[in-house]
Amino acid sequence: MRFRTAFSILLILAFFASGCERISISLRPTPLQTKIPTPKKTLTSTPRLTPTLQDKIGVDGSALNGVTIKVWHAWGSPQRELFEAQIAEFNRRNQWGITVRDQPYEDWTALFDEVNQSISVDNTPDMVVALPEHALTWDAQGRIVDLTDYVTHPEWGMTLAEVADIPQVFWEQDQHGTKLLGLPAERSTRLLFYNERWANELGFASRPENEREFRAQACAANKQFRSDSILSNDGYGGWTVDADPQTALNWMQSFGGGVIDGDLYEFNTKENSNALAYLKSLFDDSCAWIYTGLEHYTPLAERKALFMSGDLTEVSDQANAFSISGNSDDWTVIPFPGPVKKSILANGPSFTLLKGTPEKQLAAWLFARWMLKPDIQTQWVKSTGMLPLRKSSMKSLVDYSNSHLQWAQAVAMLDQAGIQPQVASWRTVKYVLGDGMYSIFRLNLPSSAIPTVLEEMQETAEELSK
Repeated sequence: MRFRTAFSILLILAFFASGCERISISLRPTPLQTKIPTPKKTLTSTPRLTPTLQDKIGVDGSALNGVTIKVWHAWGSPQRELFEAQIAEFNRRNQWGITVRDQPYEDWTALFDEVNQSISVDNTPDMVVALPEHALTWDAQGRIVDLTDYVTHPEWGMTLAEVADIPQVFWEQDQHGTKLLGLPAERSTRLLFYNERWANELGFASRPENEREFRAQACAANKQFRSDSILSNDGYGGWTVDADPQTALNWMQSFGGGVIDGDLYEFNTKENSNALAYLKSLFDDSCAWIYTGLEHYTPLAERKALFMSGDLTEVSDQANAFSISGNSDDWTVIPFPGPVKKSILANGPSFTLLKGTPEKQLAAWLFARWMLKPDIQTQWVKSTGMLPLRKSSMKSLVDYSNSHLQWAQAVAMLDQAGIQPQVASWRTVKYVLGDGMYSIFRLNLPSSAIPTVLEEMQETAEELSK
């Protein structure tokens, strides 16, 4: 079949191009049945030691003096420099005499491969700042520390107030069954960037709440270009097509779909077909278009696109593009609107502990817990522009919030956010989702071919998950 061959070529090319695995993510629409574990006793700010729980960790604080732990990560700038500075501060100030040594890697794929190699020779790091889908691979090999006993421990753990201070959606990403496989290290999200002032001038007083309103605004933006005498710009306006896996999954979920049912992939559904057919209809009607230029943020800044998909990490770059273009338009970020819901996904790496001596495991836990302190999180937000991992950090981020409006708008959407599929094979299957969606536009397939595309994606996902 002609499409099958073309899609296979696209998939192969994507795998060669995916050496730098992005922290992009997608979500399961239903809430987890198992929530963050509640401590066996109500913990206060100064909890008493319970011998039964102490025995599960089995380490006295004095045994931590002189313990050195190795932490591997794949953060680039500015996270890498900030993380190194925070490690240095922890090494100077921690009361136990713990020393942390970090080892950066080029990207998440290189880090994943290196950890796999370390497991094969039984010489693993003590902690990895890892993507949750990578941690699931190592957990299947019995190498990940379940943090439940650490979180609930009366001396080394977290109080109920501290647990509640971390948004539930951040806990859920690392919860697998009854186990807690990590603590959130960083979280971002993918959104729609939206030129609100231009939309107002087009006659729209509010942001699109569903797919009908999105289409109306996107098509109105294109109509403005078609109303002039310049033929070369007739394709502009609307939404710039983006096939990032998170974008594809957000649109599917906004239509009530998704890609997974339990632990099994489920691509070929009516809801997913409706979502992709809707996007293709936008493209066919010139209300969406493929941008092929080098400057990714130019269309929105130059009023060639009303909507653009982007990560929270790209907000500052988009703001710079507006400045360079001399455009003072008000713009904002919004979730992906559909007929069922407005979709937004939280994503990012977590602090994952690999099994070692009880002393090293506890030392690694104490460092991860320290990294989640509200003042540390305030530093992290101001340096990286990511989502705050502690609600209480917002008290010291008032000025930042006032000067970073799009960031503040993204934070306000957290109560709507979901998580990515919790299966280890998602690390490769997510590219199938993105490339399958993009093939529909790149090959200009008719909407009638979309079920076939989804079936091909399903078969490929099943093969990869084996």
